Amino acid sequence: MLGYSKRIQQEHLQRIREDLEIDLPIPTARLRGTLEARTFYDQMARLYVERLGKRGVTHFGEKTNEHLSRLQRIHRLFPNAKVILMVRDGRDVALSLRRLPWTSRDLYVNFALWLYCYRLQKNAQRRGDLPLLCVRYEDVVKDPEKELRAILAFLGLPYEPQVAEGEGNEEGIPPWEYLWKSRAVEKIKLHRVGLWRQELSVEQLGILERWGGWALQELGYELATDGKASLPWFFHLRVAWRSLLWLARRPRYAQAKALWVQQHGLPSTVQNRVREEGIETPNQSSTADRSARIVDASLQSDEPEQKP
Repeated sequence: MLGYSKRIQQEHLQRIREDLEIDLPIPTARLRGTLEARTFYDQMARLYVERLGKRGVTHFGEKTNEHLSRLQRIHRLFPNAKVILMVRDGRDVALSLRRLPWTSRDLYVNFALWLYCYRLQKNAQRRGDLPLLCVRYEDVVKDPEKELRAILAFLGLPYEPQVAEGEGNEEGIPPWEYLWKSRAVEKIKLHRVGLWRQELSVEQLGILERWGGWALQELGYELATDGKASLPWFFHLRVAWRSLLWLARRPRYAQAKALWVQQHGLPSTVQNRVREEGIETPNQSSTADRSARIVDASLQSDEPEQKP
């Protein structure tokens, strides 16, 4: 959050309070210094671990693709931190992102985001000044024991069979995010690998592989086409324009998550947890009241994707 205005910091911290369900005091002044930010993060982690009732916690992790552009700053804040870069076939990523309530419905905008993240990853690996481990999602799914052993060894932790054989837990997922994170609590499965083979048309594959085939091949993914399809002259302009439209709307998506839940409802298992624990969901909170007034056609549209 360093480098952001006081207002944006406080909005972000309020979302953290709600998502982690912790009573995290929000600073009245803007966080500026490295030590100040580190102290605040440690406080947040401690409150979260205490809420979960965990003891003897030695490692604390957090994931988001946005960290890729801030690895140097993270390293300054946490010199002993280790970074795990998990990559996935960009064709599957572009499809998967279309199902999230705050990302674009445009296949090519999402693939552009994947390419951007891959370039950041390459730069981080090229610098070689951070402890990085790059892992392919498909390899973890196909041989979880082998890959998770390597990941835990990189972190300096012993391997436990439950890591590969067990299931996730609900504690780390806010109830209103189950609609798109429910698979995180299931056992590791293969069925999400290579969905692009069934869901993308030959034309779409040709465009993606002509545009980003070099990146797919560098990561060890085979192409389904010769990678020589011609792109319309206006293709990059169209992607840039639609990307700008998405970025312009993106700040509203944090609140739009609550609207998404209002429209689609929570799964029954999550509703039971909400009732048992008395969790305040966006349907009950003032955030939902604000979100209900958001007019966001991208969340409500069933319109098929336009081709370039």
